[in-house]
Amino acid sequence: KEYRMKEAKVSSEFKTDIVLVWEKLTNHEDFHWREGIRESVKIDENSYYEIDINGQRTDYKILEKIPMERLYLSMENKKTKSTVDYTFHPLEAGCEVKAYQKTEFKDTWTGLFAGSFIDIGKLQLRYFYLAKKSLHEL
Repeated sequence: KEYRMKEAKVSSEFKTDIVLVWEKLTNHEDFHWREGIRESVKIDENSYYEIDINGQRTDYKILEKIPMERLYLSMENKKTKSTVDYTFHPLEAGCEVKAYQKTEFKDTWTGLFAGSFIDIGKLQLRYFYLAKKSLHEL
């Protein structure tokens, strides 16, 4: 089962104030800056789902949300089940955001394929890059 689980810890420094970074990364209704997301639908205060450009639905549940400190959520779709823990740390100029993601692949073939080709750390860094671009840091 080792091949079915992946973990990643990454961090990124933002030049933008922590309040604006928090708003960018936690507002699921503002998804247009993200690649591959076609739709985001709020279910209630702590859950929503997204539809990607391939029509795949991913369900999100907010497990803990402490403004400007922590966003801990779970994500699940047909192929994977994940948790992501984002922590926000103020810096003199801007902030640092750390992400810890654990992903379990639901079937053997997806796990074997993902184990060889998908780097969830790089996916998180891409997410941070796109957020920086949307915040006009790049």
